[in-house]
Amino acid sequence: MLLRQELDQLYAAFCETLPSPLQVGARELPYRLRMAISPEVPWSEVLGHEVTFAAPAVFSEAMPGIAPAKVRDAVLAHALAVIDGFGTDRLEDRQIPASAEIREILSHIRNARDRALARVASSTSREPIQFEKAQCDMLEAIHDEQRIMSEHGFADFAIYERIAGGKTAIGSPASVALARAAGWNEYRCHAVARALSAVWLGMQYHDDVLDWEDDFKRDSSWAVVLAREVTRGEATPRASGHESARALVFESGILAQMLERSFRYFRAARKRAEVLGARELAAWARTKEDYAMWLAQQERQNSGYAVRLQALSPWVTKVLS
Repeated sequence: MLLRQELDQLYAAFCETLPSPLQVGARELPYRLRMAISPEVPWSEVLGHEVTFAAPAVFSEAMPGIAPAKVRDAVLAHALAVIDGFGTDRLEDRQIPASAEIREILSHIRNARDRALARVASSTSREPIQFEKAQCDMLEAIHDEQRIMSEHGFADFAIYERIAGGKTAIGSPASVALARAAGWNEYRCHAVARALSAVWLGMQYHDDVLDWEDDFKRDSSWAVVLAREVTRGEATPRASGHESARALVFESGILAQMLERSFRYFRAARKRAEVLGARELAAWARTKEDYAMWLAQQERQNSGYAVRLQALSPWVTKVLS
């Protein structure tokens, strides 16, 4: 709860630094990006677990000597990077109308992100950590994904993971910079990046399973693309319509395979977090790991189980609450 409050406070303070014409749009950015149902919803109610928006703070429990101000700056840099990532993805993917105002807000977000990261890294003498390469990787991955989806093409898991890794590359620099500021060696800093990469891949696989039908309606379903690859050469439907897509996805068993990979990445994240002493992250990854394996087993036994469970969740919560 405290991290969520801090996120909203840090973002509100950032909005106050903007030119007056941009402040309302910045405060309402979750709504403008179609990630919230009303303009009043803050980022703390949009973003998921603390690792999503405050990864550096999750690692800071293993850095007892780190200054709180460094942690706050790292959290700010990370949160702004994540927000920019969501905004850039939606603009590039045309999920929202092209908007000069949003582009200008995102430009200010990137500038504030970079200033915050520089404050984190100011005491380190090694090569500076920057978001520039991660930003380029993200844009390249977004465009590669667009190409594959527009061509209704095939892709294997290696391509999927390369693109997913590129799209989430901006999720590591702030935590690595904080680890350096805490005096961690390169091996431990690299382990931070690897742990976060595993988290993002575990989450991406899980989300792309649960959302595959909605994504298919927008011609952006990775489950369908991966299913085409694993069934290439077989007499399977080409997924030109919803029912043929369901047949392709269910008969291929791709959803269970994706969930099994989600399990493996959450397991990898948990093991790295344990080694680094990030106990809260390790405990969270353990719950995700166990759930992904259970869900994969159910999906193996009954195709479409994960999506049906997701659809029933609001009803179950209402009935049992």
